[in-house]
Amino acid sequence: MASINLKVPLGRAGQAGFPRIHVRLMRSGQFSGIFQRVSDQGVIRRMSEPVLDRDFLRRAAYDDVALMQEVLGLFRHQIDVWAPFFDLDHDPAMWRNAAHSLKGSARGVGAVALASSCEQLERLTLAPEPPGRVSIALTMQDIREQIEATRTETLRFDQELALTGLRKASKASNS
Repeated sequence: MASINLKVPLGRAGQAGFPRIHVRLMRSGQFSGIFQRVSDQGVIRRMSEPVLDRDFLRRAAYDDVALMQEVLGLFRHQIDVWAPFFDLDHDPAMWRNAAHSLKGSARGVGAVALASSCEQLERLTLAPEPPGRVSIALTMQDIREQIEATRTETLRFDQELALTGLRKASKASNS
C-alpha cells in the first residue's frame, strides 16, 4: 500500500494553514477513497471509510450465513472486552494492547473505520516522542464513536442475515 502526503488549503479564503492530508492508494478491487485529515492536534480524522465492509466478510466466510453470524457475535464480544480500556484513566500500555487487539479483530470482520482508529492510537502510543493528552483523548473519542457505530452496524447486518436465513428456509419448505 502506497501513501502520499499532500498540502491542500482547507478553510476560508485568507486563513493561513495547510493541514496534511494522508491518502491511501489501494490496489484495484479493494475499497478505495480513504482520505484522512490530520488536525492541529495531530489526530487523523477519517473522511470516508466503511463502518463494516460486508462484501469482505461475505468473501471471508464463503457466504456462509451461520459462520458470519458467529463471527459477528465473537467480534461484538471482543468489542465488549476491550472498549473499557479506551479511557485516559488506564495505563498507556493498556491503551496500546486494547488498540492492537481490537484492530486485529476489526480487520478480521471488515470493520475498516474502527481498525483505522485503533491503528492511529497504537501509532500514537509507540511514537518516539509522547503525544499530548489532547491527541490521545481525541483518538480515544474517535475509537469510542467507531465502536458504537460498528456495534450498531454488526447488529443490523446480523439481523439481515437472520432474515435471509429465514427466507431461504421458508422457500425450501414451500417447495
